[in-house]
Amino acid sequence: MMREQTPTKDHIANAMQTLGLNQPRFADELGVDQGTVSKWINGKANPSGPVLKLIERMLKEHAA
Repeated sequence: MMREQTPTKDHIANAMQTLGLNQPRFADELGVDQGTVSKWINGKANPSGPVLKLIERMLKEHAA
């Protein structure tokens, strides 16, 4: 069985940069605590599947 690839901390940081959002704003957009975003960026935690889908949707809408 194949596992979904876990996003790297760089993926999260790049998404924030692409969207032009700082950590507090990114956290607000995703409905999570800023400390959670900080843990993602520091590689101490990973976003859940639903949050990853939301990030991808935000990136697609931004690119459109």
